[in-house]
Amino acid sequence: GYQQLKKGIRKFLDEADFREYTRVPSPGKDVNGFKMALQKRLYEGGYIAFDSVKADSAQLTEAVKKFQKEKGITVDGRVGEGTLRMLNLSDEEKFLRIAISLDKYKKLPATMPDKYIWVNASSNYLDVIENAEVKFSSKIICGKPRTRTPVLNSAISVLITYPQWVPPPSIVLKEILPAVKKNPGYLARKGFSLLDKEGNEVDPYTVDWSKFSKGIPYRVVQGSGDANALGVLKFHFDNKYSVYLHDTNQRYLFGNAMRSLSHGCVRVQDW
Repeated sequence: GYQQLKKGIRKFLDEADFREYTRVPSPGKDVNGFKMALQKRLYEGGYIAFDSVKADSAQLTEAVKKFQKEKGITVDGRVGEGTLRMLNLSDEEKFLRIAISLDKYKKLPATMPDKYIWVNASSNYLDVIENAEVKFSSKIICGKPRTRTPVLNSAISVLITYPQWVPPPSIVLKEILPAVKKNPGYLARKGFSLLDKEGNEVDPYTVDWSKFSKGIPYRVVQGSGDANALGVLKFHFDNKYSVYLHDTNQRYLFGNAMRSLSHGCVRVQDW
């Protein structure tokens, strides 16, 4: 892989366009700034005819659709995470990624195992490799740009059928806690149980959620079953990031072209 990538650099450089394009920020709170940058970027790429006059929503939508169609991604006229990432993907950025990828190859063990799983988080595919040959491939879903799948090497130690899911502290803090503050019934709706330090189940309606802001003194556990976020099977391997390979209860997402959708774990279609 290292040699193939290195060999392809010359062809890439011969065809590369190193013009600087306007970087489009996430919409966030500055919607006006986002629209101005978006229009300028679309103008620079030839998808809209002007940038001196403010475009209306319909004009921006049509220009975004042209961009999406040319890039071969879902044509809906909306600037979601995938479209935003493509808008900001320049040849200069690709060149930097090539350099980083070459460096990652150098950090691999001198001799790879006879059989191993290779997760390509960038392409959202997984390969099972045996004796230097790809024996099996599967679509996967990896982390969102804000919750990227980490780069690591480890050994799969346990396979767990019908696993329970214990959301990591980051998800509890950013997603579950705000939801239960609005409605404690959120936990039951999502199939979660609330357990104290002794493992006893706690009624979420008896908890004063308003006093928690940086975490909670309980474990949140989603029971096993086909509706569980981890699906039917979990591949466990030691790592400091609390990530693993697993099935999913959102299998329809494997139909997406852009599959950077998880909190960091790797969902496997053909587990």
